[in-house]
Formats: sequence, C-alpha cells, structure tokens
Amino acid sequence: KGMRAYDMSMLMRFDDALAEGARLAGDDATDTALSASIDALDPHQDAIIVYTSGTTGMPKGARISHRNVVVSALTLGEAYDFAARPLSALCYLPLCHMVERLFSLVVPLVWKAEVSFAESIDTVARDLVEIAPTYFLGVPRIWEKLQYGVMIRSGEARPIARRALRAALAVATPIAERMLANGGEYAGARDRWVAAMLQLLVFRNLRSMLGLNRMWMAAVGGAPISPNVVVFFRCLGVPLYQVYGMTETSGLTNVQKPGFVKLGYAGPAVRGMEQRLADDGELLVRGEMVFQGYLHDPDATAATIVDGWMHTGDIAEFDAGSSEIRIVDRKKAVIITSGGKNITPSLIENALRDSMYIDEAVLVGDGRKFLSALIQIDFDTVGKWAQQRQLAYTNFASLSQLPEVRTLISAEVDKVNAHFARVENVRKFMLIRKQLDHDDGETTATMKVRRTVIESKFAREVAEIYGDDA
Repeated sequence: KGMRAYDMSMLMRFDDALAEGARLAGDDATDTALSASIDALDPHQDAIIVYTSGTTGMPKGARISHRNVVVSALTLGEAYDFAARPLSALCYLPLCHMVERLFSLVVPLVWKAEVSFAESIDTVARDLVEIAPTYFLGVPRIWEKLQYGVMIRSGEARPIARRALRAALAVATPIAERMLANGGEYAGARDRWVAAMLQLLVFRNLRSMLGLNRMWMAAVGGAPISPNVVVFFRCLGVPLYQVYGMTETSGLTNVQKPGFVKLGYAGPAVRGMEQRLADDGELLVRGEMVFQGYLHDPDATAATIVDGWMHTGDIAEFDAGSSEIRIVDRKKAVIITSGGKNITPSLIENALRDSMYIDEAVLVGDGRKFLSALIQIDFDTVGKWAQQRQLAYTNFASLSQLPEVRTLISAEVDKVNAHFARVENVRKFMLIRKQLDHDDGETTATMKVRRTVIESKFAREVAEIYGDDA
C-alpha cells in the first residue's frame, strides 16, 4: 500500500535551489560560461518546434528560430509601448500554442513582465478576477463567455441593477460604435463626457468584477471576433484589439492599435512584415518573423514558401483606406455547393455564434444543394433559459434534445439567415449531443474547430440532415 517508490536524486528543496542560484550568480566562471554560450548562439538556429493546430489538415512541426521569436516580441512591444507600462500577464493556453508562448514567455523575457498561470482554461474568468492582469490575450470564446456571463448575472440581479445596466449599455453602444468608426477616438466632447459618467456610475465596478480594471492592452487572437463583442467591451472601457498571426509567422503579422480599430479587421502589418494577395485572394507574407521551415518535411516547406513569400492558406482582403486586413477564411474551408456557389463558412458561423445560446456552429454543404449546420448549444445560457421555464433535463445531451430548445435555436438561425443571401441561408441544422472537446481532437488549444475531424465524426448526422436532398 502507499505510494510507489521513485528516484529522488533529481529532486531539490526550494531553499537549496535558491542558495545554488545565489552561488552561481556570484561565480565569475559561471557568468563567463553563460556569456560564451550566448555569444556562440546562432540567431537563425531553431529555438522551438511548434506544431500547427491542424484545423484543416494534419499538424506539422514549424521550426521557429531565436531571431523569429525575439523580433516578434520586440515588434509587439513597440506597437503597444510595453516599455512605458507595468506588465502582468495571465497564461491559460498550452505553451505549445505559438501566440501564448509569445505573450506569456517571450514577451516577459524581453520586456520584463510578471506571469501568472491559470488553474485551467475553464477557470479563466475566476483567475482574471484574482490576478487582474494588465495585458491579456483572449481567444474569441473567452471574451464571448465573459460577455454572456455579464448578461446572465444581470438577469439574476435586482430589477433596479438590471435596468441600470441595460440603460447604460443602450446609451454607451452608439458612443462606442462612433468611437470605433473614428479610429478609437471619441466623436465629440459630448460623447466623451457621457462615457465618463457611465464609467463612473456603472462600468467601473463591472470591470472590477470581471478582473479587467487594470487591463490596458486586451488582445483577441486565434480567430476573428464578433463586432458585437468588440462594441460591448468598448462600452465597458476595455478596448479589444484584434491581432493576426500564425505559428509559421512566430505568432504575429498584424495588430490593431489606437487609430486602427476597424470592426472586422485585424489591423495593418507590423513593422518589417510585407504582405500581398495572390491572384486567388490568398494572403502572402514575408519578413523576419517567418519561420525556418517544417521539421523533416522539405516538400511542405517548399509548397509553403515560394520565391521568398510564405503562403498563409488564408483568404484575405485589404481595406484601401487604412491598409488594415480582414481574414475571410481558410482557403481549404471554402464550401462550393453543387450549384457552383462559393460560400465562406466562417462569416455565417461567426454570425450564428453571436447568439448567446449557440456555443459552436460548423457549416456543411460542400457539393450539396444547400447549406446545413451542426450546432452546439451553450450549456450555461441554454441551461439557465430552460430552468427559467421549468424544463427538466439531466445533462448536456438531454438539454440539447428538448423540443423547446430546438425551437429556440431555430429562431436564432432564422435571425442570422435574414442577414445573408438565400444561397447562404442555413436550411437545416442538427443539435449535436456532446460538447466539442480538445481532448477528443475536435478543437484546437485556442478552441477553434477542427473542421475535418468534425466532418468525419459527425458524418452520420450530416447524412441524416440531407437524406434524399443531397
């Protein structure tokens, strides 16, 4: 009985580790050896091997050099003036993810930041309150969950508090929209004064409740975020800045910042990064942050870097007035219906996810007569909705299959369809009976759906949707 015996030779008391560190710090020979090791380092030598997320294919090992990561961290810090601000970060994504490694490991080393580690990705909301970081990278689902959490709690609050928040948001929303259309500046003195009063009376306390009261740099990465979420947090006094990058660009190519906050876009290219569009609309980039190639895969490297330009695999558009970029979708994700219509699924999927009742949506319809969707309900918000109506359920699966829930989601789908062309309408949908899970290979570390995995796992459900109409 008891714990199995194990080798303790590699263990050291923490006090002993501190003492050994102090000894080495005062050892000239150690300093000399360390300096020599640094001097001998080739900046183009591989620093890390980071595997791509594989949303539309198999993951590949990207070789990232020391120069790649240092230039990326320096460029990010210069864009947001990290040198002039106190830096405190909250790390919650796996460090195998390039952007998290950039924000929570390389930036702290280059710019001297404190880093706290979240208990898990499921406790981020609680950890934000505890740590109150000054800069933070949130994937879209994190910001969406924070917004939905506010709306759920307001629904449970006293009537006077609920009415106060709704009234404040009703006044603040058009101010925030005008501000975003004006490059991040208030459209006039009246807007500035009204916003200041709302911050003082309502939103300041709300920011503290969310752990956002010290945050001056709030970034969105991993995927495009809904404009509605951006406007909501702008109302609260938390400007969200979309950043764009990928593993192969050391996590960074474009950043929004004051003056460049166009809704739906990801800002202009950072210093030292060149960009252009191929004939088919694919974004091509080159610069010091572009990776060294794929590990043990020269063919994939040659296919990705052609004539010095890296093919990102993303379809993009440039804003002519500001040079900001909008990522449309992955090139491989574009759906071509049996009628020959090209559909960009992410635009419709993002619109569906704008609903507080829909956690995830995956469009299908390649080679089919019409579009359909696999939809995952939001367990928290739909669960609360069901409880308020005294609808009985035992778990996620039983909740998702309630007829009343299907009617609820159908109404949300109809709202989205009203904003798209008929060929882009979701004609049928199915509510999946499980929550998509990273551990099951269904999502990436940043909560992006692995489309090929989903299409394979839910092939039977897709066949059931189409039946004889395929």
